[in-house]
Amino acid sequence: MIERFAVLDELSGWIEAHRESMTARRLVLAPGASPLDGRDKRSVWLDVESAEHLGRLIVWDTGEAELELADVPTGGINAQHRRIETRADLDQAPALLVAWVDPGA
Repeated sequence: MIERFAVLDELSGWIEAHRESMTARRLVLAPGASPLDGRDKRSVWLDVESAEHLGRLIVWDTGEAELELADVPTGGINAQHRRIETRADLDQAPALLVAWVDPGA
């Protein structure tokens, strides 16, 4: 299991490692993080957009995660609750997000 706060650092590292390749594919990225204000659960998120698809991945320091995938033309939304317990889980969630938003990648 990834340590409680390490999962956020790992996701932030994944975002930075893939930022250039995603922007080169003309994907719009909007990463963010909860403020360090004493909240019980901290989070890191990544919003990714293309012309026809939107996606958001939110990961909390507890390992909880929400993956939301939206189809712009139809208005359809697929929301998935996940647990990030291993490095493989952490790699899979943002990879699914990017694959949805940019299916030709």
